[in-house]
Amino acid sequence: MANTLRLEIVTPLEKAYADDVAMVVIPGVEGEMGVYPMHIPVMAESKPGELKIVKDGITSEFAVGEGFVEITQTAVTVLTDMAIGVEAIDEKAVERAMERVCEACENHFEKRGDYHERLLERLSLDLPGMRPAFLPAGGRERLREWKGFRHVVRHAYDITFDPERLQRLVHLASGLAADFPTWTSAFLDSLAVTGD
Repeated sequence: MANTLRLEIVTPLEKAYADDVAMVVIPGVEGEMGVYPMHIPVMAESKPGELKIVKDGITSEFAVGEGFVEITQTAVTVLTDMAIGVEAIDEKAVERAMERVCEACENHFEKRGDYHERLLERLSLDLPGMRPAFLPAGGRERLREWKGFRHVVRHAYDITFDPERLQRLVHLASGLAADFPTWTSAFLDSLAVTGD
């Protein structure tokens, strides 16, 4: 019996991951699916979220979008619209994208001390006749929590992190990365409807 299975994560643009792994946890529409070698064959739909990979005793995460997964006894193939390794998430790029949304729909966005909070507030506002909210309910709070953690990591030294909180925040970052393209699409679709 093989003790690994072949995992491939494929997006329309690239093969985001391909390697032999010990196990994988996939965000399925009916809940998380933990897959080990010799799993029964399954075809399933996956949802945006955090995909966990265990290889050589080390767990790594990918933020993935919607898609489909094929599981055999020796391989897992994930076909998804988006996949990015958590370590590759560029918070500055996300921040710049949100700034562009505000600037495209409103006037210049002045950077002051409360800049991040005002940015989140403006992205949460539904302005009838102008634009819909970019952030859905709950998105503002999730981004605020991530921003606070990012600030602590950048500016605090000689502190001890709670491993459970770190794991939760890694999960939060993966979820945000997976949700961002969905938020963008919904926002652009809403603009197209209001523009008609």
